[in-house]
Amino acid sequence: METLLIRLENFSLTTLEIVKLKTIAKFSELSSKFMVQLILVSVFSFFLFFFSIAFSLWIGEMLGAVYIGFLLVATFFGLLFSILALFRFRMKKAIKNKIIKEFNQFK
Repeated sequence: METLLIRLENFSLTTLEIVKLKTIAKFSELSSKFMVQLILVSVFSFFLFFFSIAFSLWIGEMLGAVYIGFLLVATFFGLLFSILALFRFRMKKAIKNKIIKEFNQFK
């Protein structure tokens, strides 16, 4: 009987260790994906920022007033924001489903 209890204890400790290692593996995988996405978004944001300034100056020069170029670019981003705000619930649901799918993929 005592041998059975020792085996049961070893089994439960081994199972706990496996769950712990799987959790660490999944967390490290997800956190590395998040960091890569964060770096990509940061670099793209810098690109978009400087491109927007250059495009605004170019449009303003073409139209004869720099402020008009900045106004047009700002209007574009305002419209883009409005469209994204309209679809925010669909985007939230899609992102949530992707996260759940990612967690369920690793068993």
